[in-house]
Amino acid sequence: TMQTGWADALAKLDIFGRVNDSGDLTIAIFGENNTNVFVQDETKLHVEVSVGDFTITYKSGSGATGNDQTSSYSYESGGTINTNSFTYNGYTFTTWKIVEVRFDADFDGKIQNDEIFVDGTVGGWKIGEEVDAGATIPAGRYGNVVLKAQWEPNKITVRYHRNQNASDSVSVEDVTLAVFDSPYTFWSNVTKDEAIVYAGHTLQGWATEPNGEIEYSLGETVSKWDKNPELSGEKRYFDVYAVWGANVINVIYNANGGTGEYRDTATFGLSYTFKDAEKTKISKLGYTLKGWATEASGEVVYDPNGVLNPWNIDIPLNVDGARIYNVYAVWEAIEYNVTYNVNGGSGDAPTGFTATYDQSYTLNDGAGLSKAGYIFGGWSRNADGSDFNGLTQDSNGNYLTAKNLSSQDNDSVTLYAYWKPATIKITLKTYGDNTAGYIYLLY
Repeated sequence: TMQTGWADALAKLDIFGRVNDSGDLTIAIFGENNTNVFVQDETKLHVEVSVGDFTITYKSGSGATGNDQTSSYSYESGGTINTNSFTYNGYTFTTWKIVEVRFDADFDGKIQNDEIFVDGTVGGWKIGEEVDAGATIPAGRYGNVVLKAQWEPNKITVRYHRNQNASDSVSVEDVTLAVFDSPYTFWSNVTKDEAIVYAGHTLQGWATEPNGEIEYSLGETVSKWDKNPELSGEKRYFDVYAVWGANVINVIYNANGGTGEYRDTATFGLSYTFKDAEKTKISKLGYTLKGWATEASGEVVYDPNGVLNPWNIDIPLNVDGARIYNVYAVWEAIEYNVTYNVNGGSGDAPTGFTATYDQSYTLNDGAGLSKAGYIFGGWSRNADGSDFNGLTQDSNGNYLTAKNLSSQDNDSVTLYAYWKPATIKITLKTYGDNTAGYIYLLY
């Protein structure tokens, strides 16, 4: 309802409606000379609207580019909402939003049944409502309208390529969505569901080309996604490719009963040469290095200076974050040649033999050998009978057992007959008063 005489007092009203970005509606009515007229919530006015064309103003909205544009429509025949011509990087236009309606109303009684409500509907336009581009404006609407472009951030399909350059692998795509201007976290592995293993390699990061360098680290979060690829069909794709690093393996050479230790590194996929005794400085007295086993009691798997090309042994990380591959020396006892020398005695020298290190041997017992004034006492390392290294006496004191006479492979060792002077027992006796007596030698 209106106060009596109010319509007669005002010849013309400006009616203004606006909705802000938060959806708050404001409607104000102004008289001549911008005199404010207070309108309560349930107030409605009977107005006359000038019949003719009205203006629609199109605004880009915050962040978009492009100048405001206008179009017109009429009360009698309506019109058409313009399509969008603004641009907004990373965003896609969705619709128009009615943010303002303004018109002049004359109270001369020509149009008495058009009603304006303060609930947001003005001249047939509902402030805050969205209107599709290209939509038809029906006849009977009026008012100068401001439409604001509505935007939606683009959704980018991020495709993760495993990028395994191996004969048994396929570049399979795993995907997720990134939203423009929003945070995005790159995967810490090749898939969001489970780890994909590339034998002998470790995932290091993500590149944007198959053979590119790392541009995004594992699990890296970008605060605002800023990549806006062109549409491909109905989607925008952003491709990243796994960057793999070949695993480095620590090869530990164990002496396995010998002395020393050696450490080396091998790279998965590259050629590797196993080291020899000279390189590793690993040794064992009386033995030569036969090769390397993968267990302490195992057989030779790798020869000294043997080549593994390529290295194809995938070793998992241990608790210390290292990849360890142990090999163990396989030792072979050396052999040496033993010959006999009668050392001034009579008889043929016994036949020699080949001995193996760490093995014990019973030597020739000297049968058939003799030397006047001497008895056979076994064998010595030298002719004067002063070196018995590696020789053991029996219960009679004869050197007839030998072990480890040499630690050099294919060495020659000569054993000399050990002659002990013969022992003569002399007994002296006297008879009666014969001072001269007699000496008897008994032997």
